[in-house]
Amino acid sequence: MNDYTKKRMAAIAVDILLTVAATLFYSFGVMIIYGFMADFLSKSEHVNSVFTGMVLIFILPVLLGTLQVTYGAKFKVKQRKLFSRKVDVYFDFSRTRGQKQRQLAVKGSQLQTFLYWFLHNGIISILVYFSTCAYIYTNNLNNMFTWLTCLYGVFLLVNGFVYFRSSSGKSLLERITGTEIVNE
Repeated sequence: MNDYTKKRMAAIAVDILLTVAATLFYSFGVMIIYGFMADFLSKSEHVNSVFTGMVLIFILPVLLGTLQVTYGAKFKVKQRKLFSRKVDVYFDFSRTRGQKQRQLAVKGSQLQTFLYWFLHNGIISILVYFSTCAYIYTNNLNNMFTWLTCLYGVFLLVNGFVYFRSSSGKSLLERITGTEIVNE
């Protein structure tokens, strides 16, 4: 294995570890909140509707917090007139936290780098979170979201396998999104 491959695999490992750890942390935090609510609302007739409402209220901040942990982007502010203020925020998805540590970047347009980041880190966060929420309701890990999470994990493994076997040095996600990971 050459130095570039080692750096790239270390970056992927850091990103996956951060994604899964942050998702589990936030998911278990929400489970604890649900537990306190169940204890306080156990005498109520409308417990199920309250839980459904709480899922809808808590799902967006939890997912955004989870995705933010892996998102190692820089925010650029440009002067532009927007709603009577001169602010324009530019999101750069070309580097995750693992790639920042290893001095790597994803080369492509803003849409391509976003798609690469979302397919690599975003979907797994959403699936792990929904799997945890489904576990709350069924008290059983044998649910659709757990199976989808496992299948997507297999897809990410296949993505790494394609990278190791390809002569061009591109993974499956790079081919799908039209991006390339380069040294900075």
